[in-house]
Amino acid sequence: MIKHFIGAVAVILSLSACQTTSNIEPEYNIIGEWRVDSVQSNTVTDYSSAKLIFAENGKLTGNTSCNGFFGQYQITGKQLTLTSDGLTRKACIEALMQQEQQVLQTLPLVNQIQMINKQLHLLDQSGNTIMVLTGVASTK
Repeated sequence: MIKHFIGAVAVILSLSACQTTSNIEPEYNIIGEWRVDSVQSNTVTDYSSAKLIFAENGKLTGNTSCNGFFGQYQITGKQLTLTSDGLTRKACIEALMQQEQQVLQTLPLVNQIQMINKQLHLLDQSGNTIMVLTGVASTK
Protein backbone atom coordinates (compact mmCIF):
# COMPACT_ATOMS: atom_id res chain seq x y z
CA MET A 1 0.00 0.00 0.00
CA ILE A 2 2.76 2.44 0.92
CA LYS A 3 4.65 1.52 -2.27
CA HIS A 4 1.59 2.46 -4.35
CA PHE A 5 1.20 5.74 -2.45
CA ILE A 6 4.87 6.64 -2.90
CA GLY A 7 4.66 5.67 -6.57
CA ALA A 8 1.60 7.88 -7.08
CA VAL A 9 3.29 10.83 -5.38
CA ALA A 10 6.40 10.32 -7.55
CA VAL A 11 4.28 10.33 -10.72
CA ILE A 12 2.45 13.51 -9.67
CA LEU A 13 5.71 15.27 -8.82
CA SER A 14 7.34 14.24 -12.07
CA LEU A 15 4.35 15.44 -14.10
CA SER A 16 4.26 18.80 -12.33
CA ALA A 17 7.99 19.24 -13.01
CA CYS A 18 7.23 18.99 -16.74
CA GLN A 19 5.07 22.11 -16.74
CA THR A 20 6.41 25.05 -18.68
CA THR A 21 6.40 28.58 -17.33
CA SER A 22 4.95 30.09 -20.51
CA ASN A 23 1.50 30.36 -18.92
CA ILE A 24 2.71 32.48 -16.02
CA GLU A 25 1.00 35.86 -16.03
CA PRO A 26 3.22 38.93 -15.77
CA GLU A 27 3.16 40.56 -12.36
CA TYR A 28 1.36 43.54 -13.88
CA ASN A 29 -1.23 43.33 -16.64
CA ILE A 30 -0.50 46.39 -18.75
CA ILE A 31 -2.35 45.21 -21.88
CA GLY A 32 -4.62 47.95 -23.19
CA GLU A 33 -4.73 51.70 -23.63
CA TRP A 34 -3.15 54.08 -21.12
CA ARG A 35 -3.54 57.87 -21.12
CA VAL A 36 -0.34 59.79 -20.34
CA ASP A 37 -0.96 62.04 -17.31
CA SER A 38 2.56 63.30 -16.70
CA VAL A 39 6.03 63.12 -18.25
CA GLN A 40 9.17 63.95 -16.26
CA SER A 41 6.96 65.43 -13.48
CA ASN A 42 5.20 67.74 -15.98
CA THR A 43 1.43 67.36 -16.26
CA VAL A 44 0.34 66.94 -19.87
CA THR A 45 -1.84 69.61 -21.46
CA ASP A 46 -5.61 69.16 -21.15
CA TYR A 47 -6.06 68.78 -24.90
CA SER A 48 -3.24 66.26 -25.33
CA SER A 49 -3.95 62.90 -26.91
CA ALA A 50 -0.77 61.34 -25.52
CA LYS A 51 -1.30 57.63 -24.89
CA LEU A 52 0.43 54.26 -24.93
CA ILE A 53 -1.31 51.09 -26.13
CA PHE A 54 0.23 47.77 -25.09
CA ALA A 55 -0.88 44.81 -27.24
CA GLU A 56 -0.60 41.18 -26.12
CA ASN A 57 2.03 40.41 -28.78
CA GLY A 58 4.62 42.86 -27.44
CA LYS A 59 3.64 45.60 -29.86
CA LEU A 60 3.46 49.17 -28.60
CA THR A 61 1.51 51.93 -30.33
CA GLY A 62 0.25 55.28 -29.24
CA ASN A 63 0.33 59.00 -29.58
CA THR A 64 3.15 61.26 -28.42
CA SER A 65 0.83 64.33 -28.09
CA CYS A 66 1.17 65.32 -31.73
CA ASN A 67 2.09 62.23 -33.78
CA GLY A 68 1.31 58.55 -33.76
CA PHE A 69 4.11 56.07 -33.10
CA PHE A 70 4.72 52.33 -33.08
CA GLY A 71 7.31 50.13 -31.45
CA GLN A 72 7.85 47.18 -29.14
CA TYR A 73 7.81 46.48 -25.43
CA GLN A 74 9.10 43.67 -23.27
CA ILE A 75 7.94 43.02 -19.72
CA THR A 76 9.44 40.61 -17.22
CA GLY A 77 8.07 40.98 -13.71
CA LYS A 78 8.54 44.66 -12.89
CA GLN A 79 11.13 45.22 -15.63
CA LEU A 80 9.85 47.01 -18.75
CA THR A 81 11.68 48.12 -21.86
CA LEU A 82 10.13 50.25 -24.60
CA THR A 83 11.37 50.94 -28.10
CA SER A 84 9.91 53.34 -30.64
CA ASP A 85 10.40 52.08 -34.20
CA GLY A 86 8.51 54.72 -36.16
CA LEU A 87 6.64 57.99 -35.94
CA THR A 88 4.37 60.08 -38.13
CA ARG A 89 5.66 63.60 -38.80
CA LYS A 90 2.95 66.23 -38.70
CA ALA A 91 3.27 69.69 -37.21
CA CYS A 92 1.25 70.72 -34.18
CA ILE A 93 1.05 73.73 -31.93
CA GLU A 94 4.27 74.45 -30.07
CA ALA A 95 3.05 73.21 -26.66
CA LEU A 96 2.19 69.78 -28.08
CA MET A 97 5.43 69.56 -30.04
CA GLN A 98 7.46 70.28 -26.88
CA GLN A 99 5.45 67.72 -24.96
CA GLU A 100 5.98 65.21 -27.77
CA GLN A 101 9.76 65.68 -27.46
CA GLN A 102 9.52 64.93 -23.73
CA VAL A 103 7.55 61.74 -24.42
CA LEU A 104 10.01 60.59 -27.11
CA GLN A 105 13.03 61.31 -24.90
CA THR A 106 11.43 59.53 -21.92
CA LEU A 107 10.30 56.27 -23.59
CA PRO A 108 13.80 54.74 -23.93
CA LEU A 109 14.58 55.62 -20.29
CA VAL A 110 11.81 53.37 -18.96
CA ASN A 111 13.27 50.46 -17.00
CA GLN A 112 10.57 49.28 -14.59
CA ILE A 113 6.94 49.72 -13.63
CA GLN A 114 4.92 50.17 -10.49
CA MET A 115 1.15 50.34 -9.98
CA ILE A 116 0.05 53.02 -7.50
CA ASN A 117 -3.64 53.82 -6.95
CA LYS A 118 -4.59 52.24 -10.30
CA GLN A 119 -2.05 54.38 -12.14
CA LEU A 120 0.86 52.85 -14.00
CA HIS A 121 4.12 54.53 -13.05
CA LEU A 122 7.00 54.10 -15.48
CA LEU A 123 10.32 54.32 -13.68
CA ASP A 124 13.88 54.92 -14.80
CA GLN A 125 16.86 52.77 -13.84
CA SER A 126 17.21 54.62 -10.51
CA GLY A 127 13.56 53.98 -9.61
CA ASN A 128 12.38 57.54 -10.25
CA THR A 129 8.91 57.99 -11.74
CA ILE A 130 9.35 59.45 -15.22
CA MET A 131 5.86 58.92 -16.63
CA VAL A 132 2.44 58.36 -15.06
CA LEU A 133 -0.37 56.66 -17.01
CA THR A 134 -4.04 56.02 -16.30
CA GLY A 135 -5.90 53.10 -17.85
CA VAL A 136 -8.59 53.97 -20.38
CA ALA A 137 -11.82 52.01 -19.98
CA SER A 138 -12.51 49.64 -22.85
CA THR A 139 -15.30 50.62 -25.22
CA LYS A 140 -16.03 46.99 -26.11
